[in-house]
Amino acid sequence: MPRTRDRLWWLAQKRAMNGNDHRFTKQLACPSQLEGPPAPVLREGTMAGAGMVYDAPQRIDRVLLEWAADTDEPFIACVARHGVLVLHKAYGQRDDEPMTTRTLTWMASLSKLVSGTCVMMAVDQGLMDLDAPIDTYSPAHSGAKFNKMPTMRHLYSHTAGMTGDRVEDDHELEHLCAEFAPFTKVGEKYQYNGVSLELGLNLFEQVTGECYPLYVQRHLLGPLGCGDTEALNASWNTRSTAMDMAKIGQMLLNGGAYGPWRFFAEETRDAMLPTRLSRQLGENPGETQYGVGTTWYKGDGLSDRCFGHGAASGATLRIDLNHDLIISMTRNTQGRNFGKYHLKFIQTVVDCIAEPGETE
Repeated sequence: MPRTRDRLWWLAQKRAMNGNDHRFTKQLACPSQLEGPPAPVLREGTMAGAGMVYDAPQRIDRVLLEWAADTDEPFIACVARHGVLVLHKAYGQRDDEPMTTRTLTWMASLSKLVSGTCVMMAVDQGLMDLDAPIDTYSPAHSGAKFNKMPTMRHLYSHTAGMTGDRVEDDHELEHLCAEFAPFTKVGEKYQYNGVSLELGLNLFEQVTGECYPLYVQRHLLGPLGCGDTEALNASWNTRSTAMDMAKIGQMLLNGGAYGPWRFFAEETRDAMLPTRLSRQLGENPGETQYGVGTTWYKGDGLSDRCFGHGAASGATLRIDLNHDLIISMTRNTQGRNFGKYHLKFIQTVVDCIAEPGETE
């Protein structure tokens, strides 16, 4: 598409002008062939194989049918446990047409999890270091008068002192951020934004030499079989389906592997999980926990090791490491009665996890 071609042209020009085309020449080889047996993939199977009660699909479907009849926003839901699909179904209509399981929908800030996953591939292969100062990758920031030079960890954890959103088309972003450095208080507080992530993805492109919309297709979405996803920036501009997002979730649940492919090591997956912001904010980091495009989602019956990311659209991805569970929902807006039914949906899924002997 024209915007991607424009972005690719600017990337090549900037790397040639700032010398990064000579400094960073290592090609990212990802994913790699997995050693040993293939990792779990999303697949059809029995409720016994999923570790769910025998009527789990019907029970979850009843809640979602009730929700669909009491809202103005169509949606797609996908639930899987142990890699076995429990439910995958579309509900409602969009533009007077029935919603299908392949209808693309706005992921909003779930885009941060997708781009964060890509950044962690570069970290895994040693191309980037989350704790390296950003002038390691960006000559534009050499000598920038920050109170302290931010790191990629600052950029992706909302602690770089930046604000605002929707700057991905500004090809001078790194220079603008350098100019504003004296007014940017790095490492002082958590402040949710999109600019710092877009800058981080800009540096990721500088190191890999690959334009993000093409990179994400080549190295993540294509190998996963996510044929219904387009990801255009770091923080908000991704469209996808519940199944495609569930595949990304399953790969993360598996510790960085899916089918025959390894995207990164399990230790790298763990490094993107939410944690207190001590490295970024020092001795008094507060209670906020954030990872590389990830936050915790504890409660509602989910385990204390369930993560994902929120979305203004109401899109949902829950990756429960203890329950070996994926819950995915895609929708363009929360719509009417979201608060009434979303928790009920999550709780119903959790209530359908079988106790020993319940799958008969």
